[in-house]
Amino acid sequence: MHRIRVFRIVIPILLAGLVIAVLATYKRRPRSTVPAAPSTEHAARMEGFSFTDLVGDRRRLLVQAKVGSVDDHGAFDVEDVNRVEVDREGGSPLILSAKRGAGSGEQGKRVMRLEGGVTLTDQDAGIGLTLPTVDVDQVSGEVRSVGAVLLKNADWSGTANQVIYSLKTAPTQLSGLVFDGPNGGHLEAQRGTLPAGSRTLTLEGAVVASQGGMSVRAERVFLTRRENGQLETMTASPQVSGSAIAVGGSPAAFAGHELHAVWNAAGTMDSVRLSQEARLTHARGTISAESLDAKTAPGGGFAISAATQVVASGPVGKGTGTLGCDTLDGTLNAAGVLTGGTARGNVRFNGDGTAGEAAEARFDSLTAGGKIILTASPERRARLASGRTRIVAEKIVSDVKGTKMTAEGHVESTLLPPPAGAAPSASTGMFTPTDAVHFVSATLESWNSGARLLFGGEVRGWQGDRTLSADEIEMIQAGEIANARGHVATRLPRLATRATSEADYVQVVADQLAYRGGAHTADYEGNVKVRQAEGWLAAPLVHAELATAGSGLREVTASGGVRFEYRAPGDREGPTTATGDGDRAVYDVPKRVLFVYGDKGPATVRSTGPKGGTTVGRVLRYDLSTGSLSVESGERDRAIIRTPKE
Repeated sequence: MHRIRVFRIVIPILLAGLVIAVLATYKRRPRSTVPAAPSTEHAARMEGFSFTDLVGDRRRLLVQAKVGSVDDHGAFDVEDVNRVEVDREGGSPLILSAKRGAGSGEQGKRVMRLEGGVTLTDQDAGIGLTLPTVDVDQVSGEVRSVGAVLLKNADWSGTANQVIYSLKTAPTQLSGLVFDGPNGGHLEAQRGTLPAGSRTLTLEGAVVASQGGMSVRAERVFLTRRENGQLETMTASPQVSGSAIAVGGSPAAFAGHELHAVWNAAGTMDSVRLSQEARLTHARGTISAESLDAKTAPGGGFAISAATQVVASGPVGKGTGTLGCDTLDGTLNAAGVLTGGTARGNVRFNGDGTAGEAAEARFDSLTAGGKIILTASPERRARLASGRTRIVAEKIVSDVKGTKMTAEGHVESTLLPPPAGAAPSASTGMFTPTDAVHFVSATLESWNSGARLLFGGEVRGWQGDRTLSADEIEMIQAGEIANARGHVATRLPRLATRATSEADYVQVVADQLAYRGGAHTADYEGNVKVRQAEGWLAAPLVHAELATAGSGLREVTASGGVRFEYRAPGDREGPTTATGDGDRAVYDVPKRVLFVYGDKGPATVRSTGPKGGTTVGRVLRYDLSTGSLSVESGERDRAIIRTPKE
């Protein structure tokens, strides 16, 4: 009885000491991501090994293997690992398999290593990983790869130097990423970030992203992917550069501080937006702006929209044409030509001898055969310069080269003289060849780069004090031709010397004018009236011979029935006035002498003053300087002179 009583006291004490020793030993064991091998003395190996860690109502870990064992301290060893599920907060669990594995720790705080042909499936990202070794650490909340990683989904595959999954809410980290897929898809970066439960991916460090004929290079790229892994959107910054799908046989390069691109479900690029110093370059031209949008257009090419400090340039004729504006919309077609566009705000263009500006410009093409429509605003009028012609109007329609042009609405035109060093015109005539000629009109049409001009609607032209006005005026450069119709009026110096006063000019009004500078003639027709300081002459037809040197008139011939009235200084008794009529009249401008002819009937001159009277004859000569009147006729032509007394 005494012995039994002793054992009853000693055995519990020994058991308590053993438990304390075991606990102390366990507490002294250091934690490692590489678990210690299980004790062979107490770990029994079993087929169909499986265990589950439940923390609260949440399964934190599931391990299933063909063979496995666990020791008394919770350390386990498994082989032919069929399935490992590692719980993640905010995402689906990671699913792994491996040839072998080992782990230790209490529930929810396991440390485990899987080795040998490890596979990892990320259901949220839709990708699978193959790698040599994986460390699972529930204490630090990470699943970390060891060694090179192979990545793959249904269509994409690639490699990474390392992948780190967070079991908490932090995103997945990738380094040394290279990924390839269909439609020319390619991704590479020094670092990548993939949030749990998301199809977004952030790449950083020498990023290259390509798909569907588009390649982007940047320091940082943010991607969203579709369920099949194909790219859906891309945002890249800063200092982005790259190339787009081939247009017109050559690629289009682009650059900017930020890029946003969208791909359609077929995997081809749908749209792209460049911001801050954006630039799109093609063999056919370049577009730069603060922001530049390009969207795939039906039939190929891109619908282009650019804003702020827009400049478009491209080959035009013998050189390069440029178009600048605040905003630009158009289509970069499959041939790489900008077509069907509208430029707005401070529009200006230059190329192949043509320059202009407007508030708005619409064009079908900026190539040599294209047409452009310039329109004005209250703040900015439309302007066009082509060759020696300068035009300002409310609306101007022209081909890009300025070969054919029309203008309307308060049209102001300037015809410049030949450039310095060019051979001067052989004739001078109505306008001198050394100064610019200006016109205002309601409309203007131009052909052959200003070689032929047609002004319409209350036209008025001038060069200094010389003027030409009519309802319609046609100017033809070859032969220095001017044709005017309707309410024609001209003002020309009567002599080759420089005119200094109103008395030095001759004004002519008529229904029509045919001016031929090469022939030194001007023909007026219909209700013609010639006005000078001394008086006037009226006739149905007036033919003016122009000086062949200098400028001014040489001789004026009126026909079809002439009427006139002239004043002369006269003698001491005062000036005299002569009126008369005849079939025709010839005015010798330098000599200031008027000849009146009576071809069908006698000519008549009536003069006032003390010695006034009426003179009738076939040829009458009237001197405008002195007021003297004489008869010049043959013996068979009788003259009759009647005095006031008669």
